[in-house]
Amino acid sequence: MLSSQLLLFVRTTIGVLILGATACGRTGVPPNPTTAPISEPTYELALVTAKSSGQWARYRADGGPRAVDVYLAHDLRPKPVVVLLHGSSCTPEFTVDADGSFHETSLFQDAIASSLTLVHFAVVERQGVEPLAFTAGLTQEEKRKAFERAEQECTAEYFQTATKPIRVEDAIAAIRSLRQQPWVTEVILAGHSEGTQVVTGVLRDVEAREISAAGLFASAGPIRFFCGYAARNAGDREAYERTFDRIRMLQQADDDVIWEGLPARRWKTFWLGSTPIEDVRDSSVPLFVGHGSRDDTTLCADLFTLEAIRQQPERPIRYVVVENGDHSFATPDGRWLVSELFKDFLQWALDANRQTGLASLK
Repeated sequence: MLSSQLLLFVRTTIGVLILGATACGRTGVPPNPTTAPISEPTYELALVTAKSSGQWARYRADGGPRAVDVYLAHDLRPKPVVVLLHGSSCTPEFTVDADGSFHETSLFQDAIASSLTLVHFAVVERQGVEPLAFTAGLTQEEKRKAFERAEQECTAEYFQTATKPIRVEDAIAAIRSLRQQPWVTEVILAGHSEGTQVVTGVLRDVEAREISAAGLFASAGPIRFFCGYAARNAGDREAYERTFDRIRMLQQADDDVIWEGLPARRWKTFWLGSTPIEDVRDSSVPLFVGHGSRDDTTLCADLFTLEAIRQQPERPIRYVVVENGDHSFATPDGRWLVSELFKDFLQWALDANRQTGLASLK
C-alpha cells in the first residue's frame, strides 16, 4: 500500500507533466514561431542559345543541386518529350558550326529527325562538357581530328563530377523542368551504355507518375564486372579471381585514382554503388531493353529482363535483341540498326497498351 503522502506526490507530479505536455503541444516541445515551412524546389527552364538554324537550342535547367545544360529539339505542339542520356567519356554531345547551329553527335542522331513529328527531344549534358565549335572553312578531315582530340581532353570539372549520383540529380532536374512546359505532355527516358544506369537511377529516385516509359539501350543488368566475366570467361576460376580482385582494389582506391581512363569515383558509383536490377525493383515504369547479341553485356540483359518480370509481373517490359549487333548496334556486314531499334522503342513507348514480350531485330 502506498502512503497518503506518496500518493499525493505521484498525483501532483502527473498533473504537472500533463499540464506541461498540454502547454507545449503533443510532442512536449514548444513550437518555434520563427521556423519556416520546408519549401519544394522550383524547377525552371531558361533559353541560353536560340537555334539559328537546324533543330536544336540550348537551355539551362535550374532547381536541382546545380545548373544543368539541356539541348532541345522541339516545337510548341503538346507532345511527349524523349530525354536522352548518353554514355561515358567526355565526348561532346554537340558540335557547333560557324553559323551557330548545333548538331547532335550521339548514337541516336539518325533516329531523331524522323521522330520529331511524334515527340520532342532533350539531351542532358554532362557537367564539364561543352559543345565543340568548328570555325568556318574547316575540312571534314580537320573536323574529325578536332572531334577525336575533344574526346580525349576531359576537363577537371568532368573528372570531378563523372559520378552516378550527380548524373541522376542532373537528369531529374532536367525532367522536372521539362514537365513544367506547356508543350510537354509526358516524359520518356532513353539511355545508352552508362546512360542506361542513369535512367535506372532516375527510376529509383522519382515517382512513377513522372515517367511514362524508359528505354535501356545496352548495359542493363547486375554488377557490370560480372557481365564481362560471364561473356568472355564464364567458369574460368582464375578469371573470376581477377574480377574479384578488381572489385576489392576499386573499393579501397582513392576516388581520384585514374583507372582505365577515368577516376575511381566513376567506377565506384556506376559499377559498385548500385546496379540497374536494384534500381528498378520498386519502380512500376514500363521498361524497354535493347541489346546487341555481340555485346559483352547481353547475358546481363537476359538476367535483368528475367529479374524485372519476377520483381513486378504486371510491369510491361519489351526486350529486343539485335542479331549480331555490337554495343552500338552495328553488325559485321556494315549495317547500323540503331534507328530501327529506336523506332521499335518509340512505337512501344507511345502505345497505351504496351505489351510484354521478346523480339529480335535482324
